[in-house]
Amino acid sequence: RDFVDLPSQLMEHWLSEPVVLKKHAKHYKTGESVPDVLVDRLKAASLFNEGFATVEYTACALLDMALHSLPEYGEDFDLGKFE
Repeated sequence: RDFVDLPSQLMEHWLSEPVVLKKHAKHYKTGESVPDVLVDRLKAASLFNEGFATVEYTACALLDMALHSLPEYGEDFDLGKFE
């Protein structure tokens, strides 16, 4: 990473802060700040699919541990079958 990426990283992490949203997220015609209801919906939406993501990385970790627990495997080792 380099400094060029820093501003976008900061804005990405600050985006979920209601205070920042109220200050910067304005309606393009009226200038009205983003409503609290929409902020709440954005927060709830950020948690969507978290269960699947947790199962997915847990399955990968378990597969990795099982693979690295093998005493040895040869040239004909088929990872697809192992999974």
